[in-house]
Amino acid sequence: MGVLFDMAAFFRWLKEASGSELAERHEILIAFIQKARTENAREEAQYLLRKIEEEMLARMMK
Repeated sequence: MGVLFDMAAFFRWLKEASGSELAERHEILIAFIQKARTENAREEAQYLLRKIEEEMLARMMK
């Protein structure tokens, strides 16, 4: 249940985060992806990054 809980928490945060919080997490994930040692870690971070970018774009389009 840990992963599902973590993803639920992430999506809750995604909807509640301010624009600056989204931008900060975006930068953190970009840096992490560049330094990640395993493909699995990179793929998971890229998924989260994509969801953050989608949310940022959706907010800009409102």
